[in-house]
Amino acid sequence: MPITDEYGDGLANVDADVVADPSDYDTFVAVFARTYSHSEDPAALVDLYNDFQKVRAKHPNAGSSKLANKLGVSRSNIRKWVDDGAVPYVVQGLRTAETRGWIPMSFDSVEFRAMNRLVAWVMSSGSIHGERWDVQFVVDDDRARKRIEAALAMLELDAEEYEEAGTGINGTLLGVGADGSVLGRVLHSLGAPKGEGKRRPDVQLPPYLDRAPEGIQRAWLREYLKNRRREQDGEPWISFGEDRPASYQRQFVELVEDVTGASASASESDIYVTADAVRELGLDRES
Repeated sequence: MPITDEYGDGLANVDADVVADPSDYDTFVAVFARTYSHSEDPAALVDLYNDFQKVRAKHPNAGSSKLANKLGVSRSNIRKWVDDGAVPYVVQGLRTAETRGWIPMSFDSVEFRAMNRLVAWVMSSGSIHGERWDVQFVVDDDRARKRIEAALAMLELDAEEYEEAGTGINGTLLGVGADGSVLGRVLHSLGAPKGEGKRRPDVQLPPYLDRAPEGIQRAWLREYLKNRRREQDGEPWISFGEDRPASYQRQFVELVEDVTGASASASESDIYVTADAVRELGLDRES
């Protein structure tokens, strides 16, 4: 018997694969839930568990068969919840995210300002592990390390250095200890690619940037460009290679121009940010 939504919570009906508004609770929960694997739609599983809690509160002495009948599902769907007190992994992760203030978030919250910076980090100098959902950041000097540690501290998280970073890493690889996989799922829900997703032909800038206040857009650009910037003999402009689709490069250039009122351009696999744009973002005053 398939999972149904007897109480009409509606999470299973949310048709979205990324969060455009972090304050939209239902969409955030549904998108986050679907980062988990389950034979059914994980968003529907959250619906069912919420409904199960409501029914059980009304019938605390009922067995799994009676509760299943009231919910309109097979007993196997809820037996472990009743007999063993089990809680689905997706619900455990959601509880962690909600307790930490990561779902939902307002654009002006401390949590979202930190998440915005971390999304920029993942897309410019980091990754979300394809299977474990751990977040990883590559830092190449003390200044970069302090920046990522400061962003994580806003979320009351600590950076941990990987003892074995593997091959192909130019710099130090940092991860997050407690709740790192939940953090990875939240960042992915906000539009940060997972695994090799940064090179997919449909990769795009996080959709929330379209409706975010300018301060959020500016902070995202500054973090991103600080990670991409390389020594250029004192030149005020920034030029860097970006092996992403042309559509992604256009989005990036448009965001720079919208925020700064100055020009930027893209050509093949390179992005060029003019000196005027760099100055307007305040990056000319930082080493």
